[in-house]
Amino acid sequence: MPHLPVAFAAHLRSFGTAGCLGAEAIPQTATGPDCPDIFESSDLWAGFVTKTMSEAKLIWSRRDMGILRGSKHHVAYRLMSRIPDRVFAVSEEVRQHCVVVDRIKSSLVETVYNGIDIAEWDAVPKPLKVQAPSWLRPSAISAGEGTRRVHQGRRVRRGTVSPGLVQHCRDVLEPEYFVELQTLIRNLNLSDRFHFVGGVNNLREYLSTADIFVLPSRSEGFSNAIVEAMAASLPVVATDVGGNTEAVTDGVSGLIVPSEDPAALADAITRLLADPSKAREMGAAGKKLASEKFTTDAMMHQITLAYASLLTGGPSAPSASDRNRQ
Repeated sequence: MPHLPVAFAAHLRSFGTAGCLGAEAIPQTATGPDCPDIFESSDLWAGFVTKTMSEAKLIWSRRDMGILRGSKHHVAYRLMSRIPDRVFAVSEEVRQHCVVVDRIKSSLVETVYNGIDIAEWDAVPKPLKVQAPSWLRPSAISAGEGTRRVHQGRRVRRGTVSPGLVQHCRDVLEPEYFVELQTLIRNLNLSDRFHFVGGVNNLREYLSTADIFVLPSRSEGFSNAIVEAMAASLPVVATDVGGNTEAVTDGVSGLIVPSEDPAALADAITRLLADPSKAREMGAAGKKLASEKFTTDAMMHQITLAYASLLTGGPSAPSASDRNRQ
């Protein structure tokens, strides 16, 4: 495989003065003496500047379902749908969003799942269990996420299983909402069950002490957190949004529940806490799937093939669904 010069663009603030000022640096990278053959960016504005000021091939990286977009963003994405030479989507759901909503030609969009180094997770031993059953909730605390659903679900099913500990490992993005959650927990007499850890650097160690992993998202592209939990041999309870069902096989490596359904979420958590043997079986299945499908090697192999295809004018790689049918 020949050397493939590639540039990765930092995210610019689109449609604003900062975006215009930041764009001045792009031509120097894309047209200078070390001009790359491929320019990859998740930023719409950076991609537009690159295509108009250089001959580099442009790859858009798409990681979400557009949940934070405004009307101007929707219009811009459709107007620029013919600009990229290739689009990397982190899941089949994101890929379909690119094709159907943004109207990008389907042959240009391919699914490239995020990968992790499984060996790093193998090196973390599972400690001897000395505490009550626990489950870990990873997402940052914000009103836009499903944190409230976890707490409401816990209220629905309280008392049906032995006491457990909920560890919440991420930063607080909205302090006012965090105060609201703490008040809700106190009112439900659940203060002894919830532990807000905050941001952590030793996530693998925290996961190794958990029994269940819960991700009650309202929207996802593809969750790295789920793959990390699978690598830690944890059964996953996740909502049916975005690429979650592409990572978690319902009934095999975890349980998928409807979004915005606290009762279903609580029932899934309770089922796994009540059946440790089944939970461990699902965790082992998830670890096997992560080792086969969501590794750094698998991700980089696919990306390298796509780069080579762009440089040689070859066809795009098949989507994940196409590969599964082969």
